[in-house]
Amino acid sequence: MGLSHVLVYFLLFQLAWSQLTTIPQGYGYVEDEDMNHKKCATLQINLPVEENDYLAKSLRRDCCDAKRIKSREKRVIAMFIAAVVIFGIEVWYIIRNEKQINRDEETFQEMKAVLEELKKTGELNYDKLNKIIHSTKNSQWDQLLAKFFGTTPLEGILRFFNYDPIELLKELGFDTKLGTDSLATFDYTFYCGANATNYELVMCGNANPTRKYGEVQLVAPIGGSFVYKEMFYRYYDVPRYAIVTEDSKEYISAQTCQKIGAHFECQIQKGPCNINDYENCNTVMKRANDQVVTFELGDTTLIATTARDYRMFSNNNEKGVYQVVPPSGHFLFQAPHDHYIEFRGETIQKFYGRHDKLVVSPINVHAKLSMFATHEELDKWDEVQMRIGKGMESYELSLVHGIQGWSWSHPLDSLAYFVKGYEVLAGAISGVALLIAIFLLFKFFRWMCRKLSCCGAGGNNDKEKFMLRQM
Repeated sequence: MGLSHVLVYFLLFQLAWSQLTTIPQGYGYVEDEDMNHKKCATLQINLPVEENDYLAKSLRRDCCDAKRIKSREKRVIAMFIAAVVIFGIEVWYIIRNEKQINRDEETFQEMKAVLEELKKTGELNYDKLNKIIHSTKNSQWDQLLAKFFGTTPLEGILRFFNYDPIELLKELGFDTKLGTDSLATFDYTFYCGANATNYELVMCGNANPTRKYGEVQLVAPIGGSFVYKEMFYRYYDVPRYAIVTEDSKEYISAQTCQKIGAHFECQIQKGPCNINDYENCNTVMKRANDQVVTFELGDTTLIATTARDYRMFSNNNEKGVYQVVPPSGHFLFQAPHDHYIEFRGETIQKFYGRHDKLVVSPINVHAKLSMFATHEELDKWDEVQMRIGKGMESYELSLVHGIQGWSWSHPLDSLAYFVKGYEVLAGAISGVALLIAIFLLFKFFRWMCRKLSCCGAGGNNDKEKFMLRQM
């Protein structure tokens, strides 16, 4: 590891000081899934061959065997794409006729080369496949065709019959910003027609008026800080994903995102907790492991630590390079697989790279969280966490309460926790206090009785003296 790697650290030192830390993941969209509604299209397919054509008859036979006869009621198709690869299944079974199988390896390699070339150019269609099948047969055709149609089945079907998928999306009113990746979410069914050359392809996709496009990003924890003698790390539990819309550049939180082809499909986060109002989100406390807490953000690691330094190692430098932790105690770490950083405390902790280049980016934390103000707040927080399966272990909760300790700002809360947390000791102290109180009360009454007796005796003597003077 040379000096240039160390310079990367300092050059980026001033570039990542912002309250919000995100890691770009790619392009996609976010929507409210409750606003989805079906849009369907039907393609009438007429094969340009005679009814007794070998491929047409095979396709017709397999379609009938699959019980997809056209005689049906008009209805909305709701068949998941992964469950039925309609045309793929039909085509793969075309060459099942054992009488026409040619097992010649040379012929197979020749067919494979032709198919791969057609796949590269995107020119595989019915006419070319029909010619190839008529010229030669092989038992491994089903394997080759399965490989071709296995990635985006519906797109393969459309291109096979010389239909432009983009034009279909436009006709249905779908945005084409994601290209043909949108077809991966479509449901479709391939129906048999009136004869061997007539078929019907019904396709349905979800349209959504709330759909917004932009850059999908992973969101780092917000407001993180070490609390309770730096044994725990507290932060806002914001949604993991956010989309920066390309039109207004606003941030929209997403509760889930899944990759569709090369793009992302995300569902909007509902409720008051979102990236713009993160203070409405629940907070989480994560146990620090020897002064270090980490979060995985794709191929990036967010590191929060109270340590002052660490060492960076690589295959080219086994001795390591000394590095200083930024003042905020937070930084992002990206590195190739042969790089790792090491913290040496009571234990040795190593964190390996998962990226193709070395980047170390310090980040700042503006809205830092602190300890809970009272024991009651801590207990209420843990009750909420327990309901969502993120509560603390009982021993950890006791540890935190112990660190919270007595607060003169909230003496009643501290007293209530003391009584609740130390029932036996509190009972013993209460018993001793009660005995002391009874003893003091007894002493007080005794003193009062003596006082009154003394006053009474003095009063009688004065009366006797007055009567003697009168006599």
